[in-house]
This record gives sequence, structure tokens and C-alpha cells, in this order.
Amino acid sequence: MEWGAVFGAHPVRFKLCAMLRFSLLPLLLYAYDIAALSSHAAITKSKVCAFDYEHSKKPLDLIQVHPLPRSILTNAQYPRILCFVNTISTHLRRAQAVASTWGQRCDKLIFFSNVSDSIFAKSLRFEVIGLKVNSDHDHLWGKHKASLTYVHNHFRHSYDWFYKADDDAYVIMENLKDYLRQPEIYSRWKTEPMQVGHRLRLEEDTTRYYIVERTLRDDFMRKNRRLIFNGGGPGYALNRSFLDNIVNSLPDFDCFSQKQSEMIPDDVAVSFCMVWKNTSPVETRDYQGRERWLVDSLNGAYHSYLYDPKNWIYEYHKTIGGVRTRSECCAPDSVAFHYVTPSLMYHYERQLYWCRDENSETIHDFNLQFNYSISERIADVPFDEADRDEQ
Repeated sequence: MEWGAVFGAHPVRFKLCAMLRFSLLPLLLYAYDIAALSSHAAITKSKVCAFDYEHSKKPLDLIQVHPLPRSILTNAQYPRILCFVNTISTHLRRAQAVASTWGQRCDKLIFFSNVSDSIFAKSLRFEVIGLKVNSDHDHLWGKHKASLTYVHNHFRHSYDWFYKADDDAYVIMENLKDYLRQPEIYSRWKTEPMQVGHRLRLEEDTTRYYIVERTLRDDFMRKNRRLIFNGGGPGYALNRSFLDNIVNSLPDFDCFSQKQSEMIPDDVAVSFCMVWKNTSPVETRDYQGRERWLVDSLNGAYHSYLYDPKNWIYEYHKTIGGVRTRSECCAPDSVAFHYVTPSLMYHYERQLYWCRDENSETIHDFNLQFNYSISERIADVPFDEADRDEQ
């Protein structure tokens, strides 16, 4: 059965049908749809848009987006962006939420999982590529090596940038494309390897812990005392040159090719491999020092850390700009956020796009205007219970 089919999308409906041995399936489906339509009709757009889910209104108000019709956003000559999202078969709601919201703004969207499948967002179909590697959290580096190799072999010549994201990331594609057109990026993207995202700093002790092979560890420590890497949570973009270099480095001893290095975090490993190519993550904060990529949700970045200097996030930002909160948490042209549940993903989509568009009273109107297939779920009040199934 394909992802996005009736039962996967509606677990409550599935349970009811199973209890009744499917004898009342057509009637139940009809009643469900009528009830959904009735509930939407009873709730106005203004009421839905006034809902402040997870106290995210203040940080959302800091973010600026200039929506473009899909035909314009995805037809530009530069930058052409392939998005590849890491997921797993048990994260159906997460992957579906990506496909039903921000993923549609990529020039191409694919998923990597432990099984091959398809995800549907109305008339749109997105491929889920099953990788024949260990897919648990202790083998993320092995999975990431396989996904990088696949992207390089199949899409290297068709796109300018390659955006790696987890299935709990939310990406504002318009802001990403605008950022990649900035002179400091555009002037370099063809001539040098580049990786853009949220920079983090790995302390010497932690770096030593991750480099389990002694010879490699000693060689690295003779030249470096810290490792700067891009956090994988909100995702990061690689240009074609970076993709070439990292894939060509994968078999090398200094790129964690040893079997005992399989458990290293994939985001750390990518930057470690490129250190030997004299390549480090690009500084992506704006001129006021505000982050464009967030390693937390908007709510977390805005409200958290303020009174807890022992939080890991302070340690990982020492000497590279520190941590900012409240109104300084996020750049107006922010690109991506992390720890975004499906309900929160629909909420971000609602608040950043539909609620700000005065010409679209319904999601159907919005889709017609911008040529998308965004889910009507963004007009629903979120239910936390649906997210807990996949935590």
C-alpha cells in the first residue's frame, strides 16, 4: 500500500473499519468526509489563523516570506535545488507532512527510507527510495553515505544545490533560493566546495570521542583542536563541487570508512571528511548575527536557553557567535527549522503562507493561485495526539 493512502493517513478511520470488518467502509468514508467539510465550514479563516500553536506567533512574526507560484519558483535557471529527506517507514506522518507542505517548493523532492514506496500529495507523487543499509539511529552515517552516493550518481548534473533534510525539518524554499543568490554565495558556488546551514562547534574532548581510530584521531588533533560542522537537524545545502568532493572521499581512511566508525553522527562526519579538503561550513548568519538556520523549532529558539547556560546549545556555539534568543533568535529571511512535528509543520505552513495571503479564503483558493497541492490539513486545529505516535 502506498503512503498517503486512506488508512495510513487516518489511523482512527482504519481502526473503525477493522472493527467492522470493512462492511461499512463506503458509508464510514462518506460520513468522515462530510464531517470534515462541515467542521471546516464552521471555522473561519480568521479564527484558524488566530490560533497560536505552541506559542509560536512571536517568532513567526519575525520571519518574512515572499511566496511565488510554483511555475516561477521551480523554473528559475539558478538555483535549481534537489531536496532529499531522510525518513523511515515508521515515520509516515512526518514524511507525508513534508510532501504536503514545503517539499513541493523544491525543484525536485525525494525521500530515502528503509523501504521503497511512494508518497502522494493530491495529484503529486514523490518517490521513496529504499536503501539497503542499516536504517536505525546508530547507523546514520552509513545511511547518509548511501544517500549521498545515490544523489551523486543520479542527479549530479541536473541540479546546482542539494538540500539534505530530516523528516522533522521545515524549509522556506523562497528564502533559501534568495540566500543562494546573494553575492557572497553566488560569486563562489561554481569555483569552490560549499556547504551552508547552521554551524556548530565540537569541543576537543567530544571530537576525540567520535574519532575511534587512534591514528586518524592523532593526525586530526595535530592540526585541529575543534571541529566546525553544520547541524543535520534543520538540514543543509551542498553545491555540486561539495557533493563531488564528499562522495569521492567516502572510501578514504580519513572519511570514517572504517567499520568501527559507523555510529558517528552523519553531520559531524560530513564536515570531518571535508576538513582534509580545506573546506569548512560557510558562515550563514545575517549582518546582525541572527541565524538563518535553527537547530530548534521557532518556539524553542525564541523562548528557550535564556536561563540555562548549561544547555548543550551554548557549548556548541562557543567562539562561533554564541546563542541569541527572543527577537534576535532568527533572521527575517530564515531558511529552516528543526524538531517540527507534523502538526507544527502544518501550522508553520498555515501562518507563513495561507494566513498572510489576502486573496485566498480557502486552501483550495491558495493552491489555485500558486499552483500547489498543499494539504487542507493546514486549516485544521493541530492535535498533539497524532504526533506522539512517531516520537
